[in-house]
Amino acid sequence: MSDEVIRPEASIDDVFRIAIKREAAARHFYTEAANWAHSAKTRELLLCLAKEETKHEEALKREWEHIKADRDVSRAMCSDI
Repeated sequence: MSDEVIRPEASIDDVFRIAIKREAAARHFYTEAANWAHSAKTRELLLCLAKEETKHEEALKREWEHIKADRDVSRAMCSDI
């Protein structure tokens, strides 16, 4: 898992970048653990958890894109064109 720490001076971009990396690392962890699971029930649970991490990662990416788009619009509206 990512060793990056979110520091108090971190930007919103830093926070999202780190959060997305952590979700991807968690997905990888659960997927790898499923490969080592001895029971089908455990493997199923781990793969379900991996799928949830994928959903979290996708949701974070979508939200970050919205934030960046809003920021771009705000900058454009405030600039002298």
